[in-house]
Amino acid sequence: MILNFNTAVFLGQAVLSLLLVLACFGVLTAIFRHAGSRQTPSGPGRKQPMNFLLLLSSMLACLLAIRLLSWLGYFWLLESYVPHIPGAMCPFGVAAATPEESGKLQWSRLAVLVVGGGWASFYAVHWVSRRQALGNIVAGVAVPLLLLIAFDCVADVRFTAAKREGVAVSCCTTVRETPFLPSSLPAVESSDIAQLQPNLASLFILGGILAGLGWALPNWLRSWAAPRAEPLILLALAALGLYFLQVAHGALTEVLSPRLLGLPFHRCPFELVTRTPDFALIALLALVGGIAPLWACALSLFPKGTSQAVRTALLQGSASVLTIALLMVATHWVLAP
Repeated sequence: MILNFNTAVFLGQAVLSLLLVLACFGVLTAIFRHAGSRQTPSGPGRKQPMNFLLLLSSMLACLLAIRLLSWLGYFWLLESYVPHIPGAMCPFGVAAATPEESGKLQWSRLAVLVVGGGWASFYAVHWVSRRQALGNIVAGVAVPLLLLIAFDCVADVRFTAAKREGVAVSCCTTVRETPFLPSSLPAVESSDIAQLQPNLASLFILGGILAGLGWALPNWLRSWAAPRAEPLILLALAALGLYFLQVAHGALTEVLSPRLLGLPFHRCPFELVTRTPDFALIALLALVGGIAPLWACALSLFPKGTSQAVRTALLQGSASVLTIALLMVATHWVLAP
C-alpha cells in the first residue's frame, strides 16, 4: 500500500460511506418493520413511515454525493501514485499496474451512478404523486443500491491495498484505455491522428440528435404516441444514449486528450481530468445526459399519469446537460493551442 494524503482521504471516504450504508440499513429495517405491522393509515402513526423515508432519502443523497466525490478523488489518487510506480509516466500507468482492481472500481462507480439515478427517479415519482404510495418500491430499490455502494467501498479498499511491486506498466502511448478497462493497441503514428477526427464529429452529431430528441419526445409522446409504444420508444432512446457514451469515451481518449494536453500520442483520460478540472464536470454532464433516458425508460413501468412529469423532466434535463457539455467541449477544442 502507498500511504499519502490522497490515500488517507480516499480510504476515509470509503469508511464514512460504509458507516452511512449501515445507518441506511437501520432506517430500512424500521421502514419494513412498520410496513409489516399493518397499522391503520390514519392517526399520528401515518407520518412515521414518511418520516423514515425522508430520513432514508436524505442519507442516500449524502451517500451518493460522497461516492461521486470519491470517483473524482480517484483520479487525483492515481496522479499521486505516479512517482511510486516504476515505469509509470501518467495515471494510466498506475491503473495498468492493477488492472483488475482498477477495472472493478470504475465499473462499480458507474453502476452506483446508474442505480442511484434510478432510485432518485423513483423517489421523485413518489414525491410528486398525490398519494405518495410508492414508498415500499422506493425502499425496496434502496436495498440493492446500498449493497452496490458497499461493494464499491470494498473495491476502494482493495485498490489501495493492492500489491504493485514488480508489475510492468506501459504508458498510454502504447496501451489504450478502452471503456473502463485497459487493452493493448499498437502505437498510433502521427499520420493516423487525422483518421481519429471523425470521432469528434460523431460526438457532436450523436449528442445533437440525443439532445433534440430529449426536447421533442415528451410533447410527441403526450400527443401522438400510443401508450404501448412509449416504453419501446424510450428503450430505443436509452440505447442511443448508451451508444453516445461509448462514442464520447472514444472522442475523449483519442482526440481531446492528445490535443488539450499538448502531447500528440498521449491518450490518458485520467490526466485530462486532473490537468483540466472542468473536464470532470463535462464528463459528469455527458454521463448524466446519456443515462437519463434509461432512467426515463425505467419509469415507464409506472402508470403514465403518475410518472409523466418526472419522465419529461428527465428527458429535457438530459437534453440540457448534453447541450452544455457539447458547448464546453467545443470551447476547449477551439481555444486549444
